[in-house]
Amino acid sequence: DGHFVPNLTFGPQAVKAFRPHVKTFMDVHLMIAPVDPYIEAYAEAGSDMITAHVEAGPHIHRTVQAIKAQGVKAGVSLNPGTPLE
Repeated sequence: DGHFVPNLTFGPQAVKAFRPHVKTFMDVHLMIAPVDPYIEAYAEAGSDMITAHVEAGPHIHRTVQAIKAQGVKAGVSLNPGTPLE
């Protein structure tokens, strides 16, 4: 998103365009902050799983609930420097 990480990659429109051609499980790893406003768009685009970073928002449990509410699997990621405490 240019904020959480310095680079930009694929938006939901690209995921939607890829979906008919990708027959395998599609995990969309969102390295953006905040994540929650984009969950619905990526789910509707055809994601099988949405992975969010713990560091991208204050309430990862709410983000996981929001992902699951869209009917897709939820994943959680940690940056290497984040303590496990």
